[in-house]
Amino acid sequence: MMYCIALIGDIRSSRDLDDRGKVQRSLQECLTDLNKQYNDVLISPLTITLGDEFQALLGCAEEIWKIIFKIECQMYPTRIRFGIGIGNISTDINTKSAIGMDGPAFYSARHAMQEIKKSEDCYKIKGLEKDEELTNNMLTLISDNKIKWEENRIKIFHDLLEHKKVNAIALNIGISQTAVYKNISDGSLKVIGKIMQAFSEKINQQIGR
Repeated sequence: MMYCIALIGDIRSSRDLDDRGKVQRSLQECLTDLNKQYNDVLISPLTITLGDEFQALLGCAEEIWKIIFKIECQMYPTRIRFGIGIGNISTDINTKSAIGMDGPAFYSARHAMQEIKKSEDCYKIKGLEKDEELTNNMLTLISDNKIKWEENRIKIFHDLLEHKKVNAIALNIGISQTAVYKNISDGSLKVIGKIMQAFSEKINQQIGR
């Protein structure tokens, strides 16, 4: 058995999209790019399992928020929600696509997704041995904050997760450094980044990474 992290993503209100096919094609392109970029941490690649749902297996949590927010950047304004599950995989690992596998990691991720669908939350983690309720309450607060973010703020937060400097972020997005600083301050982006880093460290400790 192998302990790892299952990530399940789902397009929110997908049946209400004006051009569902175009969104699904954009999602496939996004996931293909990420599979190349994060090949070193993806045990099983980001794979569309249903038209509007995708999943993957990761060996550590170091890059999970970068992956999540890269998807949110590229898919904006389409809203995506994410369930994260921690545990073992009781079947053989499929390194080609994230299908045909099962075990507590996936059970936990699906449980997380079921709970998200009952709320307006963007993220939920299941399978944590310590402080799971506290962690998810904090993720609810982050979701409540993030629902007000415009595209630039999501991009800025992703670039901060990538440890980019303010001048590089401003150049990348095409806005002033003052606007970057204002977004960081108004959105409490540095604090949120530190919280998510702490979540990653907690997950890595549990799975022995």
